[in-house]
Amino acid sequence: MKFLLIAPFLFACNDAVLEETGDGLLRLASITGTIELGVTPSDDGRGTMLVILSIVSNDPEIIPHRVFVEPVIDFGLDGTTATFELTNIFPQEQPYHLGAFLDEDFSMPYQDDLSATSGDITSWGKSGVFDEIVLGSGEQKTMTLILDTVTE
Repeated sequence: MKFLLIAPFLFACNDAVLEETGDGLLRLASITGTIELGVTPSDDGRGTMLVILSIVSNDPEIIPHRVFVEPVIDFGLDGTTATFELTNIFPQEQPYHLGAFLDEDFSMPYQDDLSATSGDITSWGKSGVFDEIVLGSGEQKTMTLILDTVTE
């Protein structure tokens, strides 16, 4: 029982939100969502889909908290969407940053970080700003991410 109260501090989530749930326990949160293509792919629209939930973004280095990977997806077909689910997320008052990208050239396994390369399609645009999401205790949120920028 005591572990549940100190767990957020062990995982760098210093701003834990303890909602009153009747028993006073911290509940982990989750995000489910859909990814849609909002731009014409530079190649064939096939690639590895990554959804990244980070504590810090808008920085040259993304520090992931959770990552969802769909090894091969084909956005080359009209109307194709992808779904994702991120679970066991510690609630906190500070927003998490959520973004997705299609690794069209399958280069991710050969990189040292989680950055998009030329031709990849991202949901964070040219500004590099991820969507923000605040998760309270036990919350289950649904998001739609639009892949709308081809990386140069």
